[in-house]
Amino acid sequence: MPTVFIENNPLFYNKVKWVIEIIGQYSHTSYDFVYDKSLSDISVGCSGDHDIYVEFSFFRKLEKGQTKWRDILPNGPIYKSESDEDCLLETIFYLVNCIQELKPEPSELDHFGRFKYLASLQHHYGIIETNFVGELIDLLIERYPILTDGGCKSRFQPKFFYHMI
Repeated sequence: MPTVFIENNPLFYNKVKWVIEIIGQYSHTSYDFVYDKSLSDISVGCSGDHDIYVEFSFFRKLEKGQTKWRDILPNGPIYKSESDEDCLLETIFYLVNCIQELKPEPSELDHFGRFKYLASLQHHYGIIETNFVGELIDLLIERYPILTDGGCKSRFQPKFFYHMI
């Protein structure tokens, strides 16, 4: 069972832990979360030296109420760090939680008050017919095989439904 250290930051600790648990469900892997980085197989955080870097500014934007996909994901369906690195944990969190649907404009809602597909990032970036969250998890597992106890799992896992249209 891989041990995971997540930097104890109240802005993102629980959110990142939840995403790591989703990765575990997807890959059929259990994790032991530890509070001492020296006891971990993999570490996650925004300060110091970590295996997986968390983009603090992403969670700060959400905390400040910035939820529009055009603001969060303006150049593609993957959130980018300030140094233009892919932020896969953050993107998974955004998509699985349907953050784009928070605080919608009236024009983004249908006559039942539901978020319109045509207003979604899935429509804009053409990712509705793919298991995009699964692909992001596969990328993380390829980059960090320890997330599956050292062995990559099959790409053919159950789909994640992150937007009900």
